[in-house]
Amino acid sequence: DKADLYGFAMLSSETDYKGKTIKLTKDIVVNTGDASKWATKAPEYAWTAVGTRALPFAGTFDGDMHRIEGIYVNTNEKYSGLFGVVGSNATVKNLKLTNSYFQTSTSDFGSITGRLDGTLDNIYTDAIVVGRIERVGGFVGITSGSKATIKNCWFAGSVKNTANHNINRGTGGFVGAVWDGKMLIENCLNTGRI
Repeated sequence: DKADLYGFAMLSSETDYKGKTIKLTKDIVVNTGDASKWATKAPEYAWTAVGTRALPFAGTFDGDMHRIEGIYVNTNEKYSGLFGVVGSNATVKNLKLTNSYFQTSTSDFGSITGRLDGTLDNIYTDAIVVGRIERVGGFVGITSGSKATIKNCWFAGSVKNTANHNINRGTGGFVGAVWDGKMLIENCLNTGRI
């Protein structure tokens, strides 16, 4: 339930979940109402991302095709989203993220993760993502290394970056920027507005 989801996020400041699988067993509604209105009036519950640059998420998060609805993020923290940093051996899969709003005043930001070094598989999101600087994506802000993979995913939300064009380096439906190395995007669909 919602309390368990927040507990999972809180524990991520103490553990990377390496070797662990976290699996949803039902849909979770965090906030109700229309996410498109949250730019001017925040809902009741804000979200803190799972995994940081210092302690990336290193396990498997399996949504089991359940839905998380109503995530709200408004931050000035780098590497943010539902997950902050998804590590090189980590996987987030089988998830629907709906009616959610993500806004940042810094870089490396996406609805699923701020930074991806691992794998996203079979994920749908219709989130609203609003950035004000660089590396902003519907799914991922930035990738690094050669293990980053997005497959069987669908972005149906919107991405808006209001940065001055001189500093707006990277805005995209799936990924804001590939920092180094290469990445794989396979069998994916974007019907969102960028």
